[in-house]
Parts: sequence; C-alpha cells; structure tokens
Amino acid sequence: MKHSTNGITLIREVDTGSKGFGHYSFKDIIEGLTSYLMQDYLTFDRGDLLENIKSLEKLSKENQGADIFKSYLELFHAFLERMRLVLGNWEYNDIDSEYTLTSAPFGKDALTIFSKSQVMTGLGAAIAFLKDRELTDLNKIILDIKRLKFDGDPGSAIYYMLSKLDDLKVNATKIGNAQREYFYYFFRELFNPEGDTYLSIDNSVESAFRRFRQNN
Repeated sequence: MKHSTNGITLIREVDTGSKGFGHYSFKDIIEGLTSYLMQDYLTFDRGDLLENIKSLEKLSKENQGADIFKSYLELFHAFLERMRLVLGNWEYNDIDSEYTLTSAPFGKDALTIFSKSQVMTGLGAAIAFLKDRELTDLNKIILDIKRLKFDGDPGSAIYYMLSKLDDLKVNATKIGNAQREYFYYFFRELFNPEGDTYLSIDNSVESAFRRFRQNN
C-alpha cells in the first residue's frame, strides 16, 4: 500500500515499483522524525517504542498541534529537490574522482546519496539540536533550503564527501551509526545561522568531518 500527497509517495518495505525522487520509505521517514523528536541520530529498536510514543505525545502539543510529520517530510523532500538542482546531472565516475574508494560509493548521484535513512536521521537530530538552542526551526529551514549553494566545484565536494564516508566504512565499528553521526554534524553546520559554513554545502561537508574526528 502506498500513500501519496503533494507529489510525495510513501512506500512500505513490501511495496515494489519506483523509488525515485518523491518516493520515500515510510520506515526511513519515521526514523528521521524519531531522531528529531528524540534529538538523537541513532536509530531505535522496538524496545524504545514507549519512549518514542511519549515524545510524540509531547511534540503533538507543539505549535498548537502542528503536523510535525508532514513538516518533516516536506522539509526533507525540499532538501533533496535542492540537492538535485544544485548538483544537476552529476554522477559518480571513478575516473573523474581524485579519490580511490575501497568499495562501492555511498551513492552515485544526488538522489541515491541524500535519500538514505542515515541522511534522514542526521537531518532530524540536527534540526532538533539547533531548534533547542533557538537558532532555527522547521519553517526557517524550509526557507534556508532554497538558498543552499556550493561555493566551489560541486563535483569535487561530493567526491570528497564520498571518500570520507568510505573511510568511515573501513574504520568505524558500527558503520551505519558513524554515517548518521557524520550527517548530523553536516546538517548542524549547514543550517546554523551563527556558523561559518551556514548554507554552504561544500564547506559544511569539510567542517562536519572535522567535528566528527574531534569527537571520535
């Protein structure tokens, strides 16, 4: 069963068919929203369900009953749309990259890189972090997304990102958690209006890895 609204289709794990732009795993979106509610980029198992429900009940009172799920979904969709726009037709090609990867890249274009659950959970947790410090909120980030840009060559920045994600795959004990942590820092850097890398995709890519290394 699929649910569609405003050009967005949510797909269950058992569904088949297109999973292109605008088609997102319901489970992945829920993980991203949970990371926002729990202010944590790590995923949660079924044993955390009651705690998640408590958080949902708490957040349901936010903004007089605003639809947090819809807001998060539309924000993620807008971010992915922006990344597809600023990256254009860029696709991974190991001949063009100055970096040698140990295995298949994290993704090969804007869609396959930025539509993964690791990105969704990092985004949710980062927004919660910034919102908790009254630096931004869901509505402001929706507007900020339209201003995201590369200050340098987009391809070079993404090749660099993929090389560092490849390093995590080699060195991290729990690869998925390390990737989520990286994207958490990436979005913190990207959407923090008081930071030096605000709205700069390539500068946030580099700054996020420095923060990751400082904390690991």
